[in-house]
Amino acid sequence: MIKKTILSLNALVLYSCAPNPPEVKGPESITFRIETIEEKLSKDSLLQMRFYIEDLKIDTAYASSESLEGQIRRHLLENNMSSEGNYSTYAEMIKQMMEEYRTLNGEEEINQSWELSQSLQVVLNENGLFGLQSSHSSYTGGAHGNTFISNQTYRLDNQNLLTLDSLLIPAKKQEFIAICESKFRQEQELEPTESLDAKGFWFKEDRFYLPEIFSYSPAGLSLFYNSYEIAPYAYGIIEIRLSKEEIAPFIRGEYILAAAPTSAL
Repeated sequence: MIKKTILSLNALVLYSCAPNPPEVKGPESITFRIETIEEKLSKDSLLQMRFYIEDLKIDTAYASSESLEGQIRRHLLENNMSSEGNYSTYAEMIKQMMEEYRTLNGEEEINQSWELSQSLQVVLNENGLFGLQSSHSSYTGGAHGNTFISNQTYRLDNQNLLTLDSLLIPAKKQEFIAICESKFRQEQELEPTESLDAKGFWFKEDRFYLPEIFSYSPAGLSLFYNSYEIAPYAYGIIEIRLSKEEIAPFIRGEYILAAAPTSAL
């Protein structure tokens, strides 16, 4: 009995002295490069289609770097998908759009060339966060093309795609919305209680709400309403900008960033 007790105590001591498993952490920032894909379709020296696509490549090697790069690319491809599009690579997207153009051109001659472009800007790469803003433009006939902005903001430790709500302190969200509405009304030259609907905006039930698309950086926060989201095409993309100082009281502590030296939103 004594020997068994001693063995048990020794095992307990060894177990308690064993090092804890290391906590898995992502990098504070990553190195990356932006590569360009350019394709054209011409017939009899006439330009029919043109593609200009910027793609992100992550150079920093860590446990989930490939997963993050793939997730970013999937979101970018989704932003370029037409109602009939279904592709997993840029090569598939270009091939499918070219085939669609040839089919339509065979049925009735298309006198206008099609275009698709995607440009990228890394707006955040510190504090374990990575933010990528993308601008997408396309023209496939009609009175005008379509342009819109998208954004992806990730935690590098778990590749979670952050929403605006995940950045904000829940108890202060309504106050934050009120500040954003005040800025919106000032920029659109609206009185504090003036009807949004009467001025041509399409807010449901004539009540202001925040957009889903945002860009978070050391300089502050930008909110984007894309064309046709809350107003006619002529309004273009509507942006609400808030400085780092303005958003500081509303951001969760874990997502507070260092001040931007010279960069702007």
